[in-house]
Amino acid sequence: MRASTFLTLPLGVCSLGLISCAPPQAAAPSSTATTPQAWDPNAWEPPVKVTLKTYTEEERWALRAELLKHDEPKNSPVPGVELIRWTEGPAEHWTTVAQCLTERGFPAEAEVDSRGVIFPNGGSPEEQDDALEIAWYVCQAEYSLDPRYHDDWNEEQLGVVYDYFTQHYIPCMKAHDQPVNEKNKPTRDVYIATYNDEDADPWWPYPVAVVPQHVKKACPELPPDKALYGG
Repeated sequence: MRASTFLTLPLGVCSLGLISCAPPQAAAPSSTATTPQAWDPNAWEPPVKVTLKTYTEEERWALRAELLKHDEPKNSPVPGVELIRWTEGPAEHWTTVAQCLTERGFPAEAEVDSRGVIFPNGGSPEEQDDALEIAWYVCQAEYSLDPRYHDDWNEEQLGVVYDYFTQHYIPCMKAHDQPVNEKNKPTRDVYIATYNDEDADPWWPYPVAVVPQHVKKACPELPPDKALYGG
Protein backbone atom coordinates (compact mmCIF):
# COMPACT_ATOMS: atom_id res chain seq x y z
CA MET A 1 0.00 0.00 0.00
CA ARG A 2 1.26 3.43 -0.86
CA ALA A 3 1.05 6.03 1.88
CA SER A 4 2.29 8.90 -0.26
CA THR A 5 3.96 9.68 -3.54
CA PHE A 6 6.54 12.40 -3.98
CA LEU A 7 7.43 14.55 -6.91
CA THR A 8 10.83 14.58 -8.12
CA LEU A 9 11.45 18.19 -2.68
CA PRO A 10 10.35 34.97 2.36
CA LEU A 11 8.16 37.12 3.27
CA GLY A 12 11.05 39.05 4.67
CA VAL A 13 13.61 39.00 7.41
CA CYS A 14 12.51 40.00 10.88
CA SER A 15 13.76 43.44 11.88
CA LEU A 16 16.58 43.41 14.41
CA GLY A 17 17.80 45.89 16.97
CA LEU A 18 14.63 47.97 17.20
CA ILE A 19 14.17 47.45 20.94
CA SER A 20 17.48 49.12 21.69
CA CYS A 21 16.12 52.38 20.27
CA ALA A 22 13.62 52.68 23.12
CA PRO A 23 14.31 53.75 26.72
CA PRO A 24 14.87 50.94 29.23
CA GLN A 25 11.27 50.12 30.02
CA ALA A 26 8.84 47.30 29.37
CA ALA A 27 8.81 46.61 25.67
CA ALA A 28 5.49 46.98 23.92
CA PRO A 29 4.09 43.71 22.62
CA SER A 30 4.83 43.10 18.98
CA SER A 31 3.38 40.70 16.45
CA THR A 32 5.11 37.37 16.70
CA ALA A 33 6.74 35.66 13.76
CA THR A 34 4.53 32.65 14.32
CA THR A 35 1.35 34.39 13.20
CA PRO A 36 0.09 33.60 9.68
CA GLN A 37 0.28 37.31 8.87
CA ALA A 38 3.98 37.38 9.69
CA TRP A 39 4.97 34.25 7.78
CA ASP A 40 2.73 33.68 4.79
CA PRO A 41 4.67 31.76 2.12
CA ASN A 42 2.14 32.75 -0.52
CA ALA A 43 3.02 36.40 0.02
CA TRP A 44 6.65 35.79 -0.88
CA GLU A 45 7.54 37.20 -4.29
CA PRO A 46 10.45 35.75 -6.27
CA PRO A 47 12.91 38.20 -7.86
CA VAL A 48 12.53 36.51 -11.26
CA LYS A 49 9.56 35.14 -13.17
CA VAL A 50 9.90 31.53 -14.22
CA THR A 51 9.23 30.42 -17.79
CA LEU A 52 8.37 26.75 -18.23
CA LYS A 53 9.01 24.57 -21.25
CA THR A 54 6.00 24.25 -23.53
CA TYR A 55 4.63 21.03 -25.00
CA THR A 56 2.43 20.25 -27.97
CA GLU A 57 -0.83 18.42 -27.29
CA GLU A 58 0.67 15.27 -28.80
CA GLU A 59 3.66 15.50 -26.47
CA ARG A 60 1.45 16.08 -23.43
CA TRP A 61 -0.63 12.97 -24.08
CA ALA A 62 2.44 10.85 -24.80
CA LEU A 63 4.08 11.94 -21.55
CA ARG A 64 0.85 11.34 -19.63
CA ALA A 65 0.73 7.76 -20.92
CA GLU A 66 4.37 7.22 -20.00
CA LEU A 67 3.93 8.59 -16.48
CA LEU A 68 0.76 6.59 -15.83
CA LYS A 69 2.65 3.36 -16.45
CA HIS A 70 4.38 3.91 -13.09
CA ASP A 71 0.97 3.94 -11.34
CA GLU A 72 -0.57 0.88 -12.99
CA PRO A 73 -2.08 -1.64 -10.52
CA LYS A 74 0.19 -4.61 -9.95
CA ASN A 75 -2.46 -7.29 -9.45
CA SER A 76 -5.43 -5.97 -11.40
CA PRO A 77 -6.24 -5.12 -15.02
CA VAL A 78 -5.42 -1.53 -15.93
CA PRO A 79 -8.74 0.33 -16.16
CA GLY A 80 -9.50 2.60 -19.08
CA VAL A 81 -9.76 6.11 -17.67
CA GLU A 82 -10.44 9.39 -19.45
CA LEU A 83 -8.76 12.60 -18.39
CA ILE A 84 -11.18 14.94 -16.64
CA ARG A 85 -8.71 17.83 -16.52
CA TRP A 86 -5.03 18.60 -16.24
CA THR A 87 -3.92 19.79 -12.82
CA GLU A 88 -1.66 22.82 -12.73
CA GLY A 89 1.13 22.38 -10.21
CA PRO A 90 1.82 19.99 -7.32
CA ALA A 91 -0.41 21.78 -4.80
CA GLU A 92 -3.51 21.57 -6.99
CA HIS A 93 -2.62 18.06 -8.10
CA TRP A 94 -2.25 16.48 -4.68
CA THR A 95 -5.25 18.32 -3.24
CA THR A 96 -7.37 17.03 -6.12
CA VAL A 97 -5.99 13.48 -5.90
CA ALA A 98 -6.65 13.39 -2.15
CA GLN A 99 -10.24 14.48 -2.72
CA CYS A 100 -10.64 11.88 -5.47
CA LEU A 101 -9.29 9.09 -3.25
CA THR A 102 -11.59 10.16 -0.43
CA GLU A 103 -14.60 10.03 -2.74
CA ARG A 104 -13.58 6.49 -3.69
CA GLY A 105 -13.59 5.32 -0.10
CA PHE A 106 -9.98 5.96 0.91
CA PRO A 107 -9.89 9.09 3.11
CA ALA A 108 -6.78 11.06 2.17
CA GLU A 109 -5.33 14.51 2.64
CA ALA A 110 -2.74 16.48 0.70
CA GLU A 111 0.48 16.84 2.63
CA VAL A 112 1.18 20.27 4.03
CA ASP A 113 4.15 20.72 1.71
CA SER A 114 2.15 19.59 -1.35
CA ARG A 115 4.52 16.75 -2.15
CA GLY A 116 2.10 13.86 -1.90
CA VAL A 117 -0.90 12.58 0.03
CA ILE A 118 -1.29 11.00 3.43
CA PHE A 119 -3.91 8.66 4.81
CA PRO A 120 -4.79 10.03 8.27
CA ASN A 121 -6.60 6.84 9.27
CA GLY A 122 -3.49 4.78 8.67
CA GLY A 123 -4.32 3.68 5.16
CA SER A 124 -6.42 0.70 4.15
CA PRO A 125 -6.58 -2.87 5.45
CA GLU A 126 -4.28 -5.24 3.58
CA GLU A 127 -7.21 -6.90 1.86
CA GLN A 128 -8.08 -3.55 0.25
CA ASP A 129 -4.62 -2.88 -1.15
CA ASP A 130 -5.61 -3.91 -4.66
CA ALA A 131 -8.67 -1.66 -4.54
CA LEU A 132 -6.51 1.21 -3.32
CA GLU A 133 -4.06 0.70 -6.18
CA ILE A 134 -6.90 0.88 -8.68
CA ALA A 135 -8.30 4.02 -7.03
CA TRP A 136 -4.82 5.57 -7.05
CA TYR A 137 -4.41 4.89 -10.76
CA VAL A 138 -7.88 6.21 -11.61
CA CYS A 139 -7.33 9.45 -9.68
CA GLN A 140 -3.92 10.00 -11.27
CA ALA A 141 -5.42 9.37 -14.71
CA GLU A 142 -8.49 11.55 -14.23
CA TYR A 143 -6.48 14.47 -12.84
CA SER A 144 -3.07 14.07 -14.44
CA LEU A 145 -0.41 16.61 -13.57
CA ASP A 146 0.49 18.70 -16.61
CA PRO A 147 3.87 17.44 -17.91
CA ARG A 148 5.37 20.92 -17.54
CA TYR A 149 5.48 20.32 -13.79
CA HIS A 150 7.38 17.05 -14.13
CA ASP A 151 10.45 18.60 -15.73
CA ASP A 152 13.71 19.03 -13.85
CA TRP A 153 14.14 22.54 -12.48
CA ASN A 154 15.71 24.97 -14.92
CA GLU A 155 18.18 27.68 -13.90
CA GLU A 156 15.41 30.20 -13.21
CA GLN A 157 13.68 27.74 -10.91
CA LEU A 158 16.91 26.85 -9.11
CA GLY A 159 17.43 30.55 -8.47
CA VAL A 160 13.90 30.85 -7.11
CA VAL A 161 14.46 27.87 -4.81
CA TYR A 162 17.69 29.37 -3.46
CA ASP A 163 16.08 32.78 -2.97
CA TYR A 164 13.17 31.17 -1.17
CA PHE A 165 15.50 29.26 1.14
CA THR A 166 17.42 32.38 2.10
CA GLN A 167 14.57 34.91 2.12
CA HIS A 168 11.69 32.94 3.60
CA TYR A 169 12.39 29.36 4.68
CA ILE A 170 15.49 29.88 6.83
CA PRO A 171 14.30 33.11 8.53
CA CYS A 172 10.86 31.56 9.08
CA MET A 173 12.29 28.41 10.66
CA LYS A 174 14.56 30.43 12.93
CA ALA A 175 11.64 32.62 13.96
CA HIS A 176 9.82 29.47 15.01
CA ASP A 177 12.86 28.25 16.98
CA GLN A 178 13.47 25.40 14.54
CA PRO A 179 16.93 24.19 13.45
CA VAL A 180 18.16 24.65 9.89
CA ASN A 181 21.17 23.39 8.00
CA GLU A 182 23.43 26.20 6.83
CA LYS A 183 26.61 24.13 6.75
CA ASN A 184 28.41 24.39 3.41
CA LYS A 185 25.76 26.78 2.14
CA PRO A 186 26.88 27.87 -1.36
CA THR A 187 26.39 31.19 -3.04
CA ARG A 188 23.39 31.57 -5.32
CA ASP A 189 25.50 31.30 -8.47
CA VAL A 190 27.33 28.21 -7.25
CA TYR A 191 24.06 26.56 -6.21
CA ILE A 192 22.61 27.04 -9.69
CA ALA A 193 25.79 26.07 -11.53
CA THR A 194 26.47 22.86 -9.60
CA TYR A 195 23.00 21.56 -8.72
CA ASN A 196 22.78 19.17 -11.65
CA ASP A 197 26.43 18.12 -11.71
CA GLU A 198 26.83 14.37 -11.91
CA ASP A 199 28.77 14.23 -8.65
CA ALA A 200 26.82 17.03 -6.99
CA ASP A 201 25.46 16.75 -3.47
CA PRO A 202 23.10 19.75 -3.48
CA TRP A 203 22.77 21.78 -0.31
CA TRP A 204 19.41 21.68 1.42
CA PRO A 205 18.60 23.73 4.54
CA TYR A 206 16.23 21.12 5.95
CA PRO A 207 16.77 19.92 9.54
CA VAL A 208 16.98 16.30 10.59
CA ALA A 209 14.44 16.93 13.35
CA VAL A 210 10.70 16.49 12.79
CA VAL A 211 9.05 19.84 12.09
CA PRO A 212 5.63 20.55 13.70
CA GLN A 213 2.71 20.82 11.30
CA HIS A 214 1.95 24.45 12.12
CA VAL A 215 5.54 25.35 11.30
CA LYS A 216 5.38 23.43 8.03
CA LYS A 217 2.41 25.55 7.02
CA ALA A 218 4.28 28.77 7.72
CA CYS A 219 7.64 27.51 6.42
CA PRO A 220 7.06 25.02 3.59
CA GLU A 221 10.19 23.33 2.30
CA LEU A 222 9.67 24.64 -1.23
CA PRO A 223 8.29 27.90 -2.61
CA PRO A 224 4.63 28.17 -3.64
CA ASP A 225 3.75 26.82 -7.07
CA LYS A 226 3.05 30.28 -8.46
CA ALA A 227 6.63 31.27 -7.64
CA LEU A 228 8.35 28.03 -8.64
CA TYR A 229 6.42 27.45 -11.85
CA GLY A 230 5.26 30.94 -12.80
CA GLY A 231 1.71 32.15 -12.78
